[in-house]
Formats: sequence, C-alpha cells, structure tokens
Amino acid sequence: MSAVQAADGAAASPPARPAVPAARPTAFAPLQGGERALGTLVLSLATFMTVLDTSIANVSIPAISGDLGVSPNQGTWVITSFAVANAISVPLTGWLTQRFGQVRLFAGSGGYGDGEQRRDFVSVEDCIKVNLHFLDNPELSGIFNVGTGRAQSFNDVAIATINTCRRASGLEHLGLDAARAQGLIEYAPFPEALKGKYQNFTQADVGALRGAGYAEPFLTVEDGVERYCRYLLEESSPRGD
Repeated sequence: MSAVQAADGAAASPPARPAVPAARPTAFAPLQGGERALGTLVLSLATFMTVLDTSIANVSIPAISGDLGVSPNQGTWVITSFAVANAISVPLTGWLTQRFGQVRLFAGSGGYGDGEQRRDFVSVEDCIKVNLHFLDNPELSGIFNVGTGRAQSFNDVAIATINTCRRASGLEHLGLDAARAQGLIEYAPFPEALKGKYQNFTQADVGALRGAGYAEPFLTVEDGVERYCRYLLEESSPRGD
C-alpha cells in the first residue's frame, strides 16, 4: 500500500541565508521606442474619440431638444452629462485595470524579500503521473513525498504568469525588475497575525520517491504555469462553428 503526500506538507529545513532587504517597486520606467509610439497612438485615438463624441452631441442638440420638447439651453445638459460620465468612468476604468491587472504577493518575511518566500510547487499533471506509477507497481509500499525537490519563489510564479500572457499578446518578455517597475506586481503588507507562524520555505524530500523507481522529471514553475495559462487562454478564446 502506498500513500502520496503533497509537497507543501513536507517542509525541509531552509538553507541558511542572510536577511534580504525587502525589494520595493521602483518608479515606472519611461516608455521607449515602439512602446512609446504605440502608447502615443492609443492615447491619441482615445482623445480623438472623446472629442468626436462631444462634437456629435453638440451637433445633435437641436434634434435632441426637439425630440424631448425642451429648449436648446436645456438640451445642453446632454453635454454636461456626457462630460460628467467621462469624469467618472475614465479614472474608475484605470483603477479597475490596475486592481485586476496586477499580481499581488506578500511583502517580505522571515528574512526573505518581497515575494521571495519559497514553495516546492508541483503540477497536478506530475501528481497524476506519480499515482499512475504506483498503480502500475502495486508491490511498492510506503509513504512518499511528492514534489520537484526544488523550491521556487512566488515571484517565479508571478513572472511566469505575466510572461505567458504577454507572449500570447505578442509582447516581449519581462524580467522581475521590469515587471515591478511597470507596476505589474504589487506587494501587500505581510499580515501581523501570520508573523512567526508562516512557512517561508518548503521543499519536498523526494529521495524515497526516486528510490521507489520513479525517474520522470518534474515540471518547473515556468513550464507548469505556461501550460496551465495557455490552456485557460485557449478555453476562453472564441471558437468558430
């Protein structure tokens, strides 16, 4: 009889490491080259559409006033209402984009920098393969930790997610520092209630698993995240009949 234990339950002693100062997001890097040109084009198009909409509303005031049975002066409230709607929706849209377009992680704790707490992340795909190995070899018995045997940081998960989505959109790869500078990763203050209780490092000891004859390599965070993100992107994309 065999039992499989997930990697998070197998906490190995973390390697000795000096306290790392918490890295803070730097100021936004200025756009360069093609990114600057694209940004200018997008902003110009958005401004043009706002001016166009306002112009259409101005030209339509007489017709609107006639349809509503009000004076032209009262009809100008259409322009005011349009401007107020823009004043509310534009900053709100920007806030929502920032709020839901960012990856949020814990700030540093236990001597680890922001987002640098480490886990032995293991994919469901690999867990299934391990279970099938024991199904095919019923004579094997014992308790086996399942993990990659390689701890990686939450920053690794975040940047892998960001870059998979960027590649799907035709954008260039970003390093961690660049993602921080662009505000794509945000660090939330570490909760006081978790200080001294949070496991900042876990890593599975897979020696027994390897000794039981399981020799398949495990997916890295980068490979596993990319596969899963691509699956989600493909599932969410519209399909033709």
